[in-house]
Amino acid sequence: MAITITYNRDKKTATVNGALGLASVETVTVVSDASAALAEGTVCLHVPGTDTALAEWAVAAGACETDTRAPALTGWFAARPALECADFTVRVKDADGNLLGAGCCPVVDSCATGEGADGFPATGGPLEAEAGTEIQAGCPCMIAEGLAQPCAAADHARFMGVALGHAESGETVRIVRWGAVAIPGWGLAPGASYWLPQSGQELAQAPAGIALCVGTAQDADTLLLTGGRLAVQTADHALLGYAVWDAAERRIAIVPAATAGGAGAAGRIVAARADGTLDPAFLPTDMVTGTLAGLFAAVTPQRPEKDGVDAINLKINQILTILKGQ
Repeated sequence: MAITITYNRDKKTATVNGALGLASVETVTVVSDASAALAEGTVCLHVPGTDTALAEWAVAAGACETDTRAPALTGWFAARPALECADFTVRVKDADGNLLGAGCCPVVDSCATGEGADGFPATGGPLEAEAGTEIQAGCPCMIAEGLAQPCAAADHARFMGVALGHAESGETVRIVRWGAVAIPGWGLAPGASYWLPQSGQELAQAPAGIALCVGTAQDADTLLLTGGRLAVQTADHALLGYAVWDAAERRIAIVPAATAGGAGAAGRIVAARADGTLDPAFLPTDMVTGTLAGLFAAVTPQRPEKDGVDAINLKINQILTILKGQ
């Protein structure tokens, strides 16, 4: 599948439907969100959060040759030996240097030197572990009691990687922890993101609750691992609440915000009701009486035989003003 950079001139955004490989040359298509090819311009990679340019490529007739052998880019990876995949800022500009769009572009260290016949480095590559149960190729895995086990969404804190092949219980399974996983006949949807499953061993194409993004499909047989990104997905736009760490379950849990007063609301964040107001039970009694007491403290007593009717009427109007909330 060819890599395509799609920019939106109005929103100044750009998206990439795959990842670039370090120390390689690929032809990348550059089009607008209306599928119009960029006639002439540039594509540039920058260090996130800075203006440091690592590589720049000329665009002609809607395509550019992304030669990631640029010294600045390879040097950036060389200074980080443990990093196999990184996200950079990609900027698309027209021939006059005007920004057309910017976004995120992952670059995967292709491990061009010292790799084995299966495309992985001899050391630091896939983890080998004994399977605690039957594991299918493409199954997300964790290590439990020293054995490889399928990893579901609730186990996201222990996610290790994706099984490169099938293994029966007791056999050795290879778990890819970074970079790309290539499994012939996998049947992925190119460009789609994949998440830890709620159940079973197949990756999910949508998160539910709190989930971990495993990677993005480069093509039908290749998944680019993201390194694990958590996302929170609400159900039917229901009240989400707030996130806490559940030490017993070793996971992040969502605590719904309290919408009604009472003992059940103790220790929980308070949320507004459907009409945007708070449950009156959340309002302390002294909040109301204390405010009124302060206002009435300024109203001094009046005696008819001494102060006169006019003074008493003035005080009555003052009291009415307080009661009306004015």
